[in-house]
Amino acid sequence: SVQIPGDFDGNGIVDGDDLLLWQNEFEFSAGTTLFDGDADADGDGDVDGDDFVIWQNSFLSSVSLSSVPEPTSILLLSFCATGLLGCRRGRTV
Repeated sequence: SVQIPGDFDGNGIVDGDDLLLWQNEFEFSAGTTLFDGDADADGDGDVDGDDFVIWQNSFLSSVSLSSVPEPTSILLLSFCATGLLGCRRGRTV
């Protein structure tokens, strides 16, 4: 499978769980007893700010892509809005 940069837990999603892994391993390096290397995104043998930037860029990319509505949703919304405006104009009180 393809590893997504910043996906430290390997579940295919760059999210807060990955940030938590980075925080738990921050400032550890290869050779220390607490280093398991999960959050070493750049493969340089330590977990530092460079790895955080990789997570951050992937996280921001996934958030911006997922927040854009699909064109069909926008079209459906515009039809509904037009229909509602038409119903209100046809009503006389």
